[in-house]
Amino acid sequence: MKMKKNSRFTYSRSHAVRANASPRRSGVLSRDAGVSLYAFPRTAWERENTGFTLIEVLIAMLVLAVGLLGLAGLQAKGMKNNQSAYYRSQATQLAYDIADRMRANVVDAQLYATSTYITLAPTAAAKQKGCTTKPTKPTAKNPCTPAQMAQQDLFEWNQRIVSILPLGQGTIEVNAPIYTITINWDDNHDGCVNPGDPGAGCSSPDKFDDPNFKMSFQL
Repeated sequence: MKMKKNSRFTYSRSHAVRANASPRRSGVLSRDAGVSLYAFPRTAWERENTGFTLIEVLIAMLVLAVGLLGLAGLQAKGMKNNQSAYYRSQATQLAYDIADRMRANVVDAQLYATSTYITLAPTAAAKQKGCTTKPTKPTAKNPCTPAQMAQQDLFEWNQRIVSILPLGQGTIEVNAPIYTITINWDDNHDGCVNPGDPGAGCSSPDKFDDPNFKMSFQL
């Protein structure tokens, strides 16, 4: 079989026939095949499918990005729900705290409508020097009266509410012999407590109402 030779490479006709494709059509560069190293024109099929793989990659990246955004939103929603549950649990403990204090200071609490727990707002309560956590009869060593103890209880209770709950406020109402404790807070952190509840003095209603905790009990 005769071979055409040049200074560097050789071209084999029989190799092109066995491959069932001409060197120009196949576009394969091979030293063994004896094809000269020059750029072959691309076929019509190759021209039509140029960039197809890149489009697939871009679509995959778009789907991945949407999935990651959804995952981030789900995580943020979960964190918000966890925080709301924490605030509600704290409000529950605070409500039981003042109820226990009132039961301990039954001398003042049993006055109901005229009790210091009712007539004095928690935010207006002042610290009472000399009062302890347990009400006792006034003496020279302990001049704290039941009314003063009630004010001390309200002061400490309000301090805890403000420090634990965002814009937290508590109120105590009575319909003898039943006391009702209500605690409100800014759950959605928009700087406003749901109107109708005591609190932030908002000029317009919240877009989303803030929750509250309400408990009724008897002495």
